Amino acid sequence: MQLDVIWDAMDDGDAMTNDVPGAPDSPRGGVVGKDERLRLTQTLQTTLNVQRLLELFAQECSKVVPFDGLDFVHEADDTRLHIGTAARHSCSYRLSLETKGLGEVTFSRATPFTDEETMGLDFLASHLLYPLRNAQLYQQALLVAAKDSLTRAYNRATLEQSLHRDAGLAKRHGTPFSVIMLDLDHFKRVNDRHGHITGDCVLKEAARLFQECMRESDTLFRFGGEEFTILLSNSDREGARQLAERIRGSMAARTIHCDGQELRLTVSAGVAQWSDDESPDRVLLRSDQALYAAKEQGRNRVALAP
Repeated sequence: MQLDVIWDAMDDGDAMTNDVPGAPDSPRGGVVGKDERLRLTQTLQTTLNVQRLLELFAQECSKVVPFDGLDFVHEADDTRLHIGTAARHSCSYRLSLETKGLGEVTFSRATPFTDEETMGLDFLASHLLYPLRNAQLYQQALLVAAKDSLTRAYNRATLEQSLHRDAGLAKRHGTPFSVIMLDLDHFKRVNDRHGHITGDCVLKEAARLFQECMRESDTLFRFGGEEFTILLSNSDREGARQLAERIRGSMAARTIHCDGQELRLTVSAGVAQWSDDESPDRVLLRSDQALYAAKEQGRNRVALAP
């Protein structure tokens, strides 16, 4: 178990990097008393949510060593959190446990940290290691359970929760919310002619193409079989239509390579914008009805729900 501490003296631009033991029973506690250590340990055991864990960690650390801002970055799972206000002087810790990197936490404030405070933050950060590792493992398990194992899009069970959450946020903030239903045209022919292994490859490539076209704020779900759903927060029907057209055009122009074969497919789409006087399930139904209309009109097209 190890913490790398980066000690940043911004006045002259010099920086030092040292290895410190970081064990919870380390004598390097500095300004950290027994009561603070016990309170921190107990507090960090109350949640498995990574963001909430770091917020609690920041609250407890600020009672021991004053600071203006805390930043946490974990590139492996794209976790980023900023608390407070970034300042000129900083002290950063790269967290790792059993050779596994857990991220980097940075404390900053307007005045330099003393040696004693740096040792105290070192000691406090060492108490974050096991709770953070456990929270990250829990979050990863939730993510695995929420995703379709083939396409890595979110699964239908997760769609139900996300649909109600996004509609609730749209109503609360007065922002638009739209849904796109997508269906690969004549997909059954792929399975019948080339087999299910090729069919699975096509589904994975289609999901990758959809995500290439989407905004970061859009979310892709595998609704079932060759059908997919996209939830678009803060997007009206016209914005959703433009995305659906971009996906349709990209699919029509793409040659999919699977198992040495070159395949060309098209996609049909139905678009609906949620109205706050209807249930979230209703907008999903309307987008599905629009998709059915697109297929009835000849496929490889986008249809809009009224």
